[in-house]
Amino acid sequence: MKYALDFIEIIEREDKPRKSGLTLVRDPGYGLKMIDAYLETGAAWIDYVKFRNYNPRFYSEDLFLEQIKLYKSYDVKTLTGGTTGEICHLQGHWDRLIDYLYDAGCSAIEVSTNYLEISEQEKMNKVEQCAKKGFDVLLEWGIKTPTEPLDPKAASKDIKALLDAGAKFVIIEEGEVDVVLGKDGKAPTADRMHELIELVGIENLIIESVERKQQTWFLLNYGPTINIGPNVLFEEVFWLENMRRGLGRSVDFQAIKDWLPENRKG
Repeated sequence: MKYALDFIEIIEREDKPRKSGLTLVRDPGYGLKMIDAYLETGAAWIDYVKFRNYNPRFYSEDLFLEQIKLYKSYDVKTLTGGTTGEICHLQGHWDRLIDYLYDAGCSAIEVSTNYLEISEQEKMNKVEQCAKKGFDVLLEWGIKTPTEPLDPKAASKDIKALLDAGAKFVIIEEGEVDVVLGKDGKAPTADRMHELIELVGIENLIIESVERKQQTWFLLNYGPTINIGPNVLFEEVFWLENMRRGLGRSVDFQAIKDWLPENRKG
């Protein structure tokens, strides 16, 4: 692709499918025209889209299938939220859900246990089932309202087991991020996040962070390689992409500073 203003040198990024630096966006209930409008400019920087809550249950089936088809035409993978699977499990429709989403063309699925009281083995079985079906499995780790910052060693043990079972990525639950980093990214326990990423591997994690100051912390520490989502807003995609490249106030315009005479190398 030839980009506009391509004489401006910036930090380059991998084209899709990327192995890291993923952006996962939340579809709040847009119609086809709105989706198409956002994807026209932003699709290159959106890797996955998650249908919010149970919204597809309120669409006509034809509309839902057309939405998935539209996302796929822009090389954006789709998934439903984890609680969709939870209610289907409780109502005895788990296998039916898996087949339905596969036939509909969804590329990924989120597995969560926010409300399910199932054994670790049963959770692993769900992951394995979805992975064998061909889905990219995103599995959420952590609880929504933790009272203590995560223990990196214990968390890494859990996460590695989920990855071994077939999860493509493990999502660090928003509540865990809030406690370990603080809403402003300045909590004294932030080093625990560094340790967790080192133990598990940055490419295996998706950070569920909606706070800009938290996202900035990750971008300043890990650059464009951090995976963020699955709740990024469509209108935030270009803000986040600029920050990934060091082009914004939140990251102190580092990419511009690198071109100042005193900072040039060689």
